[in-house]
Amino acid sequence: MCSHHLDAPLNSLSNFLQSLLSQKTLLQDFVRRVDMKWGELYDERPHFEKPGQPPHPEDEYTHVSVHAQLTEILSVVTLWTFIGVTH
Repeated sequence: MCSHHLDAPLNSLSNFLQSLLSQKTLLQDFVRRVDMKWGELYDERPHFEKPGQPPHPEDEYTHVSVHAQLTEILSVVTLWTFIGVTH
């Protein structure tokens, strides 16, 4: 993160989430990397979603579901920023 966000971590988080949500390939790469880490942590084979194909039926974290969850998080962060939560 850039040093100009040290005093405003919620703004930094908001900017990061907005970038992920607005760039399809960035979001897909993020989901793939998280899936890889999840597979390492739980010693299970992750299900990688391929663009243009339906997700694996056992894939809990699809591009669509992660996008929805990050959108919810962004809404909360935006609200916190609006009401003045700083940490």
